[in-house]
Amino acid sequence: MLGHFLSFCLQLYLSLCASRAQAAEQPHTLDKIKSTHTISLGVRDSSGALSFTTGNGNYDGYHVEICRLIAADIQKQLGLRSLKIKYVPLTSQNRIPLIQNGTADLDCGSTTNSAARQRDVAFANTLFVEEVRIAVKANSGIQSISDLNGKKVVSTTGTTAVQLLRQAGRGHGLQFEAVFGKDHADSFLLLESGRADAFVMDASILSGNIANAKIPSDFRIVGDPLSIEPIGIMMRRDDPAFKSAVNAAIAGLIAAGRMPKLWDKWFLQPIPPSGRVIGLPLSENTKAAWANPNDKPAEDYRGVKPAAESAENSRGLDWQVFCKSTLTGKRVDHCFAFDQARSKDPTYLTWLLNAWKWTLVVSSLALVIALSLGLTVGALRTVPGIPVTKRVLAAGVELFRNIPILVQVFIWYYVLPIFLPFLKAFPSYIVVAVALGLFTAARLAEQMRAGILALPRGQIQAAKALGLSTLQSYRYVIMPVALRIIIPPLTSESMNIVKNSAIAFVVSVPELTMFAMQAQEETARGVEIYAAVTFVYALTALTINRALGWIERHTQIPGPSSGNSATQGAV
Repeated sequence: MLGHFLSFCLQLYLSLCASRAQAAEQPHTLDKIKSTHTISLGVRDSSGALSFTTGNGNYDGYHVEICRLIAADIQKQLGLRSLKIKYVPLTSQNRIPLIQNGTADLDCGSTTNSAARQRDVAFANTLFVEEVRIAVKANSGIQSISDLNGKKVVSTTGTTAVQLLRQAGRGHGLQFEAVFGKDHADSFLLLESGRADAFVMDASILSGNIANAKIPSDFRIVGDPLSIEPIGIMMRRDDPAFKSAVNAAIAGLIAAGRMPKLWDKWFLQPIPPSGRVIGLPLSENTKAAWANPNDKPAEDYRGVKPAAESAENSRGLDWQVFCKSTLTGKRVDHCFAFDQARSKDPTYLTWLLNAWKWTLVVSSLALVIALSLGLTVGALRTVPGIPVTKRVLAAGVELFRNIPILVQVFIWYYVLPIFLPFLKAFPSYIVVAVALGLFTAARLAEQMRAGILALPRGQIQAAKALGLSTLQSYRYVIMPVALRIIIPPLTSESMNIVKNSAIAFVVSVPELTMFAMQAQEETARGVEIYAAVTFVYALTALTINRALGWIERHTQIPGPSSGNSATQGAV
C-alpha cells in the first residue's frame, strides 16, 4: 500500500511538472485567436455589476462589456472578418489555473491585481479601483468594523478579502467568527439567511447583491473602506504581444471618452435582470487610473511592500510557504510551535493542521451516524413479519441514497431552518456531519442487508432450533457473521466519508478543501498547497485502510479459505 502511495505522489509531481511545461509551450494568444477566429472570455455568475449571468449561457456587466470591446479591437488588429466570443464561467478558485492553461484568454470578472498573482498571471491596465467594505442587515445595529466583535463575518473563499478580514480583526483587536461562502452569491445568502452578521467584500459586489435582493432596503453598506484594490482584467503571463494588444484597446476606449459612459450605464442606471440600480458613484481612485493607465498591484495602493521572494523560488517549489504567517505572508521562526502565546500569528502549517482536525471531526461524526443508523436499518429490513416498516425503511434508504450529497447539505443548512428555526443554532460542521452520515447510512443499510441475505439459511434455522428468539438470533448469530462479511465494503465507505467531507467547505466548515483553495490564492503556491493536502488525505485514507484491515484479519472465522472464511467457517 505504501508503495502505491509513493508511486501516486511521484505521478502527481510529474503531472504537475508536465502541466507547467505544457502551459509554457502554449501558442501565443493572438496566434490562437487568429487561427480559431474565437476569443474565450472568462466570466462570473455573481460579481455584482462587473460580471453576471443573464441566463441561457449569456453574460453581461461592466468588465464583460469592456472585454467585448477589447475583442472587437483585437479583431481589427488581426484583420479578421469575424470573431466568435466564447464565455467561460470562472470561480474564485479556478480562475487563475484556467487563465494559465489557456481555457480562458481574458478574465472579465472581479479579480484583484496583487503582487502574488502577478507572479502567475498578467493584468491589463486598471479600469476599476475598488473599495473593500462591509455589508450588514439594516436593523443589525452594526456601524463599523469595531461593532463586529463576537459576530459572524462572511467572505468568499479564494478572494483577497479573506486575508484582509483576518488582518483587520487583528489590527482592531476583534474576536469574530469568520465563515466563508464558495462564491459571492453564497456569501450573500449566508448574510441574507441570518447565518452571518456581516459580509466583507468589494463594494461593487456588495452593491450588486443588495440591488438584486428580495428587499434591497433590508441591507446597507457601513464603515470606512478596509482596503483599496485595483480590479483588473487578467490574462496569461509571458505573452507581451497579447497584453500590448489588450492595453492598446483600453487606451482607445479611454481616448474616445467611453469610460464615463460605461460607468454610468452599469453603476448608475438600471441594469438587467431586475432593472435595479447599483448606485455606486465614480471614485477618485478610478478616475486617476483612467487618467494614468497602469497595472500597479494592490500593494502599491496600500503603501505596502510585497514580501520578498528569492529568484529560485519564484518559479520552483517553495515548501517554506507553510512557515509563513497567514497575516503578513512573511516567514516566521515559530513554524513548529503551537503554544497559545504565538497563536495570534498562525502559519499556514498551523492552518493546515487545524483544517485536518475539522476534516476528521466531520468524518468521525458522520461515520458514527452512518454505522449506528445504517447497520440498524439494514438489519431491520431483513426481519420477517414487519412489511410496513420495511417499506418505510426502503423508501428512506432510496431517498437519502439517490439525492446528491451537495443538495442534501443545502437542504439541511438553508431550507429546513426556514421551517425549523432551531436548526440555525446548530454549527455548520454538525449539519454537514448529519447530512453526510445519513447519505452514507443509506448505502451501508443496503450493504448490511446484502450481507445478511448472503448467509446460509441453515444458520437461521439452527438458531431457531436452539430456541433463540428473533432478537437473540440476530444478536448472537446473524449480525456477528454479517458484520464480518461487510468489513471490506465498510472500509471503502469509511474512506469515502473522508473524501466526501470536502463538501463541508460549501457551508463554511474550515476543512482541508477550503484551506487548499484559500491558501493557494493567498500564497500563489498551488502545487505545494495541493500536494500537501493530497498527502494528508492519502495518509488519512491509508490509516483507515490499515485499521479496518487489522480488524478484518482479527475477526475472521476460521475456515479453509481466508477469502471466504466468514461464510464457510460459520456453517
